[in-house]
Amino acid sequence: MVNPGLKKAIQLLLLILFQWHSCCAWTSRHAHRAKIWEELREIGPDSFYRPASGTSLQMGLWDSVSNFLSERDGEFVKLETSDDAYGPGPLLVLYQIPVGIEDDEIQDMLSDGAPQAFQSGCRLFRLEEHDTEHLKKPLSEFLDKALHSIPSPPQRNDAVSKPAPIPVLLFSGFQNREMMDAFKILEEEIYAESGGQSSPACAKAVPNAMHKSLGLVIEGISGDHFSAIGLNA
Repeated sequence: MVNPGLKKAIQLLLLILFQWHSCCAWTSRHAHRAKIWEELREIGPDSFYRPASGTSLQMGLWDSVSNFLSERDGEFVKLETSDDAYGPGPLLVLYQIPVGIEDDEIQDMLSDGAPQAFQSGCRLFRLEEHDTEHLKKPLSEFLDKALHSIPSPPQRNDAVSKPAPIPVLLFSGFQNREMMDAFKILEEEIYAESGGQSSPACAKAVPNAMHKSLGLVIEGISGDHFSAIGLNA
């Protein structure tokens, strides 16, 4: 069972907006980071579950979160409280999501977590690592085409059904709050469906990523999520 303190810290990290080469000024990025630190300090290492054997694990988890933010200073900014939606949509790109979770189930989860996006006719687009044609496209081009295309249904075979270490949920045209509420629901379902083998990453379409290839964006999201949850420890 994930201890409450670590789960809360990871959720805060997921509230950080993924951006490469942020258009914000250097001082603005540090202002955002200061706000993030304030929230993390409220959690503090003392709120982590303390095992009877001591505090080394507890402090190690806290240090991992702290080091992650420090090493990536300037690459992330915290999601604003604005309800503005950006990008074509509403559209949810499902990269390497277990095929056992059907589209109808995902739409039901969206109706609970993102009712406005659901009522607006949110489109789903499943994507696998072998879909190189899509992965090579600029993000802006891919999102436009994905929104208006009818993708093939997921195929149940060993290659596709095998849980991916890091599935990615890429939201476009979603309000920030609805995105996070929907992600929390989807995250639990993906984790359960994969038998605890897959912890999904969450990202939102942003202006600075639109010119990058979809593959590069997903690679960056996966890599930072990988580091944030300490899978490479």
